[in-house]
Amino acid sequence: MDNEKNINTQNALIIKNSIVSKFANTISAVTKNDIVYFFFDGFLDADIINMFDIEYFRRSLLTGFRIFVFDMNNVKGLNIHAVRFLSKLGVEAAEYGALLTIIGLDTKGVQPKLLEDLEIVGFVFFADEKTFTK
Repeated sequence: MDNEKNINTQNALIIKNSIVSKFANTISAVTKNDIVYFFFDGFLDADIINMFDIEYFRRSLLTGFRIFVFDMNNVKGLNIHAVRFLSKLGVEAAEYGALLTIIGLDTKGVQPKLLEDLEIVGFVFFADEKTFTK
């Protein structure tokens, strides 16, 4: 590693005291092609409220994003608490005419009634991203 004094700062960006890691207690979001993707992991329960950045979601709605993909390829299952929270997002998105999709959710471990509740508030389910983009 070079000493900071030996680096030509005209063409370099110096980063000090950085941490590179994956924080597992948050749901990550990526914006790509005018679509906001949220990536979920593990079992979704009441903790989803603490992990989901609701303000980012709301700002995205306010700035004009109308398609949200909830990537649940790595989700093991979800319970009624997670469905209630997602339903609230569905109602909020409906006010803006936004489309909420869930891709990759393994529905074997999810009660059919919970999936129906999500469909009622506007979620659309796709097996994978290829199916979604067709």
